[in-house]
Amino acid sequence: MSSRDKYHPNYKELYPGIQNRPEILDTLKKSDRKMEYMEVDLKRGTFIYDGEKQIAKFIPSREDSYDQMVSEDVQFVADETSVEMIVIRRIQIQKLRQVLPLLEPEEYAMVNKVFFEGTSVRKLAKQSDIPHMTLQNRLNRILEKLKIMMEE
Repeated sequence: MSSRDKYHPNYKELYPGIQNRPEILDTLKKSDRKMEYMEVDLKRGTFIYDGEKQIAKFIPSREDSYDQMVSEDVQFVADETSVEMIVIRRIQIQKLRQVLPLLEPEEYAMVNKVFFEGTSVRKLAKQSDIPHMTLQNRLNRILEKLKIMMEE
């Protein structure tokens, strides 16, 4: 039995009397063709040869693995961070270190707890008996203030 037999079964043998229902037979054949396309055609690369021009072209499969695409440098950019991004990030960190001490002490404490100590706003709200949304709004205002300070 070849690997393609499962895509072309004899429906007249499997379902006696199906020839009386051509619409069902047609639907089954279309379904088999779709399955063959998904399981075989998409995964197989093909060669096309033009005899007149004597040119052979290889059309790769339309379903490649991530590893194959990365190894062939086909589609994905390297995961390395560019030099420009490293420099920009360092400048931003340096600027942030300059403006953080300019915050009010309670603002600085909140930023420190949330972003540097990893305390969630909910946990901070429970510890301080202040509603969660109140603290979230305060944090948003502090972040907006920091953004403005960093842009100056």
